[in-house]
Amino acid sequence: MRININRIPKSTAIKHTSSQKNLIKLKHTSYGSDLWISWGIVEQANSENNTIDVRLEQRGWILRKVPVRSLEWAGSNIDRGFGERDLPPKDSKVLLVFPDGIVDNAFALCSVLLTTADTGVKLKQELLVVGKEREYLKILEDGWKITRDKDTGDFTIESPEVTDKIIINLDRTNKKVKVSVGNIDLEITNAQVNIAGSTKSLVTHAELDSALQGLITALNNHLHTGVTTGAGSSGPPAAPMSLDISASEAQKAKTS
Repeated sequence: MRININRIPKSTAIKHTSSQKNLIKLKHTSYGSDLWISWGIVEQANSENNTIDVRLEQRGWILRKVPVRSLEWAGSNIDRGFGERDLPPKDSKVLLVFPDGIVDNAFALCSVLLTTADTGVKLKQELLVVGKEREYLKILEDGWKITRDKDTGDFTIESPEVTDKIIINLDRTNKKVKVSVGNIDLEITNAQVNIAGSTKSLVTHAELDSALQGLITALNNHLHTGVTTGAGSSGPPAAPMSLDISASEAQKAKTS
């Protein structure tokens, strides 16, 4: 990719909301007509009005309070306002659109993955790699990573920590959901729930309590055969006792 580098003139601040300049058209582009779109570099984000101050390097302009698009429908109902606020970070490259070629109509539409300089090197660690054409990957500014396989529908959310990493995996292929925090896993399938493993059965309180209460009742009421006075021992109980707790086994939960 060939990159043309031009000297940037001294920046001139232009107030985006200026009533004196709201009809200025961006003319004299490389096409010889109005400039309807342009790349810019973010100088500052403003959450109070979901705007950015952005620098148009080729023109040496700074546009202030340029609205940023919402990927969710924006509006309000009887209870609340709704939409999306997702402001780009400082120094990110954004595409500006100028409806009707008017500065005051400008808004930031999207960003682009840079392939050069230090940012390009970092993006090539995970985002700009070979063989991932069928993978959706989103890495947020704080390091959270969202991955989706476009063929299988498998979906993963992963935290940035090296230790005690949080991973949520939605395995559509095997009909399984797995949540991991460090080395502790919770796995849900269409057959059972596994908590930190699947080699041991869990029990349910009511059924186990019922079995144990039955044993206590048997102990309180049992009789021995061959009872004699004096030294010696009695025979076994007339009705031998047993304890069956199989009914307390949780059928759809396992652990280890």
